[in-house]
Order: sequence, then structure tokens, then C-alpha cells
Amino acid sequence: MSALLDTTVLDAAIAAVPVVAVIRHTDAPSAERIARAAIEGGIRVVEITFTVPGADALIARLRADHPDVVIGAGTVLTPDQLDAAADAGAVFAVAPILDEAVAARAAERAVAFIPGAFTPTEVARASRGAAAVKLFPAAGLGTAFVTAVRDVLPDVRLMPTGGITAAAVGDWLHAGAYAVGLAGALGTAWRAGGAADVQNTARIAVAAATAERNPA
Repeated sequence: MSALLDTTVLDAAIAAVPVVAVIRHTDAPSAERIARAAIEGGIRVVEITFTVPGADALIARLRADHPDVVIGAGTVLTPDQLDAAADAGAVFAVAPILDEAVAARAAERAVAFIPGAFTPTEVARASRGAAAVKLFPAAGLGTAFVTAVRDVLPDVRLMPTGGITAAAVGDWLHAGAYAVGLAGALGTAWRAGGAADVQNTARIAVAAATAERNPA
């Protein structure tokens, strides 16, 4: 990421609501409904993964319809996908791994890059020039891992994702996370009760984040 890249918009949205809705579905209309329901539930940062058919088109639609929401791309594994995300207006791009070619293209296109990592060594390497580092899959690591990594790498912004429930969001933030990615919980909610359950799950996550960041 270029040193001149301005991440103010992303940082402001995360500061307000440190929850990222990760939209992953093989059916494009369902993915769009999940994304819109998460926004209606109060989430202000949405990641459309490239496992969604027509992900770039959905990014562009959501950007047009919700200018107050920060829209990015996920599961960005190739420079071509990064270009497609940038062309669609993605503010940020997330990957489950660190790929140097993708990171370089993100810097060229002025897209905030959030690569994935699992070990402290991977976290340190991935953090160089990155907007944040995605801890994935986070559930297997636990909140104590976030605290331990932050103790030795205090300047690294961590975004744990994978296996996190809406109610547990506050625990991960308390451990030191910069933001929390909510992925499977949204898919589970969609299968259980459609858009209404997705909205409710988003509200629970937002409330948990708010309670942690602004205790009574």
C-alpha cells in the first residue's frame, strides 16, 4: 500500500461501527439481499467476496445505493480480481492469504488492502503496508491470541474473521481487535429466517460492539 493512500473513510466507518459484514453466497440475488439486510441492521462496512457471482457489479450497486456505507471486496486472490474490485469502486480489498502481486496491485490502484494471516510471523509480514491484517480462521485462534499478538505487535490492526458469533463481537474487540468480520453468522441467519434474521444478527453485533467501545 502506498504511503500516500488515504484510509480516512474506512477508518472512520470502523471507528463508528467496528463490524465488517462479510457476504459470501453462491447465489447472487441471495448475496445482495443479505448485504442489504446487514446494512439495514446497522453495519456500515460491507465486504462482498469474489465467491459471489458478479461480485464487482454488486459492489458498484451497493456503492450507488448506499453512499454512507463503505463497500469493499473479499476473497481477492488475483491482480485481475483486484482490478475488477477497484473498477467497481471498492474502497478496500480483503484476502484470506498474503499474495505479493495482489498487494502490489492494490497499492497501484489506491485500494486499502487487508491480507490474511494465521501465525505471528505471517501477521508481521502481512502487516507491511497493509491497512489491517485479517486473522483467519479466527475461531480456532481465540481472543487470547489477539491480545498476545497485540502485546508484541501493538501497531498492527487485526481483523479476526471466521466462526465469530454476533454476540461475541465485543469479546474480540475487548481483546484488541481493530474490527471484527462477521461472515458465517450472517449466512446462518439467512438460512434460518431470511432477511429479518440477518438484520437482527447485524443489530446484535452492532450492539455488542457499541457496548464494548462505549460502556455505560
